[in-house]
Amino acid sequence: MAGKEFSAGNASLIPKIHQAFMKMNNVDPSTLKIVNLDPGSLVAALATRKVQSIGLFAMSEKAIRRAVEGAEVKHMLLADHGLDIYSIGIGVRDDYLQRNPDVVRGFVRASLRGWKYALANPQEAAQIQSQYVKSLNPSVIVDELEVVKRLAVVPDTQKNGLGWVDPAKLKRTVDFVNDNFDVSRQRYTAEDIFRSGYLPKDPILP
Repeated sequence: MAGKEFSAGNASLIPKIHQAFMKMNNVDPSTLKIVNLDPGSLVAALATRKVQSIGLFAMSEKAIRRAVEGAEVKHMLLADHGLDIYSIGIGVRDDYLQRNPDVVRGFVRASLRGWKYALANPQEAAQIQSQYVKSLNPSVIVDELEVVKRLAVVPDTQKNGLGWVDPAKLKRTVDFVNDNFDVSRQRYTAEDIFRSGYLPKDPILP
């Protein structure tokens, strides 16, 4: 990564994540050459070799490989190199949660059941999604679900179910943000942002 050109689109946080990752591994983060590009032009910039690397969601891997013909495209997951933190989750306002705990439990349960079914039935999931978003290509959706499955079906979820959270990993995640980003107003702890007790009683195993 040192000395490489990297773009993730204007105003993206991804370059800061990569620089923090470099710092963790005793590599000078200032040597990463950040190139500001429009997010919609990232794949084209990589395909035409205007930049050496780009940052996108992992699901984009298959589409990038299609676009960059005649070249070897490497997909680097920072998690494979020691950055063991969480990425996305389900958020809810605390006041809504307190007024509607059963609604939140139902939403979480339905979401996890939906993910389980989609990962087990990618072709059907792609057809359903493309019915509602006509511009989507079902074959691309299937490819993306394959990547998601690789990320989501891991020993933690196989043992404890989808949506399970490791408190130690959550703390690492919050500490990583607080240590590496300019957080406006209040800095939160893991205890501030997480509420337990909303997963299904019977874990939804992938």
